[in-house]
Amino acid sequence: ILLVTALVGEYNVRGDSSEISAYTKPEIVKNLMTGLINTTSIFLSWDPPAGNASSYKIQILGDPNSTYTVTTTSSTIQGLTPGNYYILLVTALVGEYNVR
Repeated sequence: ILLVTALVGEYNVRGDSSEISAYTKPEIVKNLMTGLINTTSIFLSWDPPAGNASSYKIQILGDPNSTYTVTTTSSTIQGLTPGNYYILLVTALVGEYNVR
């Protein structure tokens, strides 16, 4: 929590304070790997970033409706089309901020 107070003159006359809270961005996830891959699913695992991460967003690039949020450091993405090429992004989340 950051607190900002305005002071006036040498007598330090104070105005009302304003308060705001904010998160810093989390670092990137480490060691993103695929595991078991079959015709319709891909298993992903990764190491958490340094610092805090409350959850992770998994995105399949090119498909805006394929975004998943998980709280663990692994997940199986299912319902894929056999033989297709996929690019997957895993983003660490904290509060309302994220970083890729």
